[in-house]
Amino acid sequence: MSLAKSKNASRCEICDDDFNLRYGAPYIEAHHIIPIASKASEYRVTAADFALLCPNCHKAVHVHMAKGSEDYTHIKDMLKQRLSSLRQVDIEQPHANRAR
Repeated sequence: MSLAKSKNASRCEICDDDFNLRYGAPYIEAHHIIPIASKASEYRVTAADFALLCPNCHKAVHVHMAKGSEDYTHIKDMLKQRLSSLRQVDIEQPHANRAR
């Protein structure tokens, strides 16, 4: 897992947020792209088996997996699209979503 984390140790693959830049701490969580329980017992895990995610995106992926969607690529694309849409709304109406 440390090999996977070393490739870009603090940037989330979904939201692109850099934990180190934002919080001053090089941190990231590794998510098994394909659940480890679905692998044969003799399977050797590699760095390519992991997605590097911030804690929020990692939890969101697990919430969507619990709803029945186990395909990480589909969840990743859906979350990226949602985040992009939310950012666009924030750009167009920067004060509409903020409490007064």
